[in-house]
Amino acid sequence: MKTNNNSFSFRRVGLLMRRDVVENWKGLLWGCLALTAGFLLVMYMDVEEFEKHIQSFLPTSCNSYCLNFDVYERYVYNTMGSCKYLVGILFFMFASMVMSSMSAKGGRVNFLMLPARNKEKFVARSFYVIVVPCILAVVGFVLSDMLRMILFPMLGYYQGIFEPLQRSLLPGLFEMKLFKLFLVSHWGEWGGTFALSMFLCAYSLFVLGGNYWRKYAFLKTLGLILLLIVGGAFLAFVIATNTHEDLYHSIMWTHYDIFILVCSCFLLAWTLLNWYGSYRLFCRSQVVEPKRFSR
Repeated sequence: MKTNNNSFSFRRVGLLMRRDVVENWKGLLWGCLALTAGFLLVMYMDVEEFEKHIQSFLPTSCNSYCLNFDVYERYVYNTMGSCKYLVGILFFMFASMVMSSMSAKGGRVNFLMLPARNKEKFVARSFYVIVVPCILAVVGFVLSDMLRMILFPMLGYYQGIFEPLQRSLLPGLFEMKLFKLFLVSHWGEWGGTFALSMFLCAYSLFVLGGNYWRKYAFLKTLGLILLLIVGGAFLAFVIATNTHEDLYHSIMWTHYDIFILVCSCFLLAWTLLNWYGSYRLFCRSQVVEPKRFSR
C-alpha cells in the first residue's frame, strides 16, 4: 500500500478488505457451514409444520396446476419467513464484530499501523461486515436448498400434492419479489420503509457497540437494545395514556401513514448518528486503551 497519497483511495480499501478475508478465511468457511446447517434445520422444522397444516389452507376445488402452485408459493413464503430471522442474526453478529481485529493488543498494533487513513480503515471494516454476510447468506441458502432437494425426498417428504416442493426455492423467491418478502409488514403503506429503518437502526447500534466494546460486543449491545425497547415501550405507554382521545385517534387512524413516515425518518437520522459516533470512536482508538465501564 502506498503512503504518500493523502486522498481517499478505494484501492487501499479493497486491499484492506482482502487482507481481512485472507486472515479470516477459516472462520468464514466455518460460519458458512454453520449457516447452511441452520438454514437446513429451519427448512426441516418448517416442512414438518407445513405439511401438518397445509390442508386447511388449500382450496377445496381447484385444478392440479393451481393446487400445486399454491403449495409451492406458500412453502416459499413460510420458509423465507423463518430464514430471514437467521439472516438478521447473521448481520447483527457481523456488525458487532466490526472491530474484532482490535480486540487484543497485538491486533490493535497491527491494524492501527497499517499504511492507510482512518477513513479508509473504517470504510473497509464497514464494507466487510456488510458485504461478507450478504455473500455468506446467499451461499449458505443455495447450499441448504440443494441439500434440501436431495435429502428431504429420501426422508419421505414431498409426496403427493407436496411433490412440487422438490423444486428449488430460488425461482420462487424472485417470482414473489425477494425484497418484498423481507420487508413484509402490517404497518400500513409505509410499513416496509419503517421495517427497513428499524433494521438499519439496529444494525448501526451493533456497529456502535462493536466500536465501543472489544469483548462480548454482541451480547452487550443486545442487552442495551432490549433496555431501549423496554424503555421505549414504557414511554409510549405513558404518552398514549396521557394523550387526548381525539388526538390519539387522529394520529393512529387518520394520519397513521404520516406517523409511520415520521418514525422512519427519526430512525434513519438515529442510524446516521450511530455511524458517525462509531467513526469518532474508531478515530480515538489507541494501542493501550483506558478501561471505561469494563470496556
